[in-house]
Parts: sequence; structure tokens; C-alpha cells
Amino acid sequence: MRRPFFLMAFLTFTTIAGFASGFAHLRHGGWCHRQEAFEQHVADVCTQAALRAQTPPPAPRAPGN
Repeated sequence: MRRPFFLMAFLTFTTIAGFASGFAHLRHGGWCHRQEAFEQHVADVCTQAALRAQTPPPAPRAPGN
């Protein structure tokens, strides 16, 4: 059974377009979310470090108490 030329061209085009769309989504979409999460993590670490620097250390406890 022979397939018509337009069907083969259509299937080839949609396959290439699908792969291109998938790779573009992986490249752009994944990077943005990872970058946002990393920036949020760095901001949290910096905030916690600043709070620790401003808070005086706890007084030492006497042994046995």
C-alpha cells in the first residue's frame, strides 16, 4: 500500500516540528524554573546569614542544669 506524497510530507513536517518544539521547551522552560529556584535559595541563605549575624549568641549554660 502506497501512501500519498502529501501525507508523508505532512507526517515528516509534524515530526520535525514536534521535536523542535520539545527541545525548545526543555531548553527554555527548564532553565527558567531552575534559575528562579536557585535565586530564591540564595536569597534565603543570605537572609538567614544576616539574621544570624544580628542575633547575639545565647548565654552559656552552667553544667548540670
